Amino acid sequence: MMSPKLVITSRFAAVAVVCLVCSVFGWASGPAFQVIHTFTTGGDGVYPYASMISRSGNFYGTTIYGGAFNNGCVFELSPPTSSGAGWTESILHSFGSGTSDGQGPQAALLFDKAGNLYGTTIWGGTGALGTVFELSPPTGSGEWTETILYNFVQVGKNTTGNAPTGISWGPGGVLYGTTRFGGAESYGNVYELHPPASGSTWLYKSLYAFSGTVGGQGPDYAGGLMSDAAGNVYGTTSNGGPYIWGQVFEVSPPATPGGNWTETALYNFGQFPEDGQAPEGTLVFDASGNLYGTAVEDGQYGYGTVFELTPPASGSGPWTENILYSFQGGRDGANPQSGVVFDKAGNLYGTTDDGGGSANDGTVFELSPSGDGTWNESVLHSFTGKSDGAQPFAGLVIDHLGNLYGATGAGGTYGVGTVFRIAP
Repeated sequence: MMSPKLVITSRFAAVAVVCLVCSVFGWASGPAFQVIHTFTTGGDGVYPYASMISRSGNFYGTTIYGGAFNNGCVFELSPPTSSGAGWTESILHSFGSGTSDGQGPQAALLFDKAGNLYGTTIWGGTGALGTVFELSPPTGSGEWTETILYNFVQVGKNTTGNAPTGISWGPGGVLYGTTRFGGAESYGNVYELHPPASGSTWLYKSLYAFSGTVGGQGPDYAGGLMSDAAGNVYGTTSNGGPYIWGQVFEVSPPATPGGNWTETALYNFGQFPEDGQAPEGTLVFDASGNLYGTAVEDGQYGYGTVFELTPPASGSGPWTENILYSFQGGRDGANPQSGVVFDKAGNLYGTTDDGGGSANDGTVFELSPSGDGTWNESVLHSFTGKSDGAQPFAGLVIDHLGNLYGATGAGGTYGVGTVFRIAP
């Protein structure tokens, strides 16, 4: 097992020198780190836990509380329209206006080609077990319109799911999703929603029920799914599996119509401490078909890992894990739970909930591959828990210019979170 190295690259050292010179001589220069929105405790959102998504230069996200009814909201952030102006926040929907509405959105959103937004709430709805919703933009000026696509409910002794987590698109406009609890085995499940052929009723089908010890349990609240062109679905569970510390899974469609979907554990965590434990967040593929993600705990120093999973050369059999970085729990960060994103050069970026500076309020980090197969870490920002925010639970978004955008689940002027940008 290689020993990780904390490397502060010359590029960021140069930025620090330039900023110092600018402050001494009064030259105008934008900071590498910038808070572009601070959440308040009024009708604004409170506690953004999920990754944002972007469209046409605007960013869209959710907060689990806040909004007009303090049951969470969907927000939009629009960039400045003139030099020196700030970003503009718009609340697109406040949850909890009635007993049938959802409450507590905690996962990332999706867009369709028409510009409609889709997401989930972990509570509320007619069954009080969560919802899948759609928000449609106004044709002109006005409010966005919410449609509940599915209410999770109790059916006999079982539920169709409880506390839905992230969703993703599948072939033919199908939505794939997971629930953290409920299902036939009470450990959560993978489901699909078929768009209606006519009318407005989406059709629900459970594809796989997590079984606990063998099949994993408890997909993360904010974690998302990935699907490929063949309709296979990939995700993580933070618990369960044969070593009880979670797994990366694939759920595959049946070979013949009407058959059962098949779950395959691509990797089970916890057999060895240096593996990492409790994988959370959304996975990401590279061009070669390797999967990348984060584990919140354990690793070489006990503070989590960034890992790569390589598929078997023969096409069947176990995947091979490679630990790209083990967090040491100090200024390099600790306990990553949001997954990672790639830039065009092949560098990985992510966040940690803890570690960093003396405040121990988390970091934004970069991992860069080196020629000898190791990866070097650079800390791009350590959160102070003050105006910059604290505990960046959410994952990052990267734009075409290489700017990173993310959110903190706490901190800021009002203590309920921020949205930030880091320039390359």
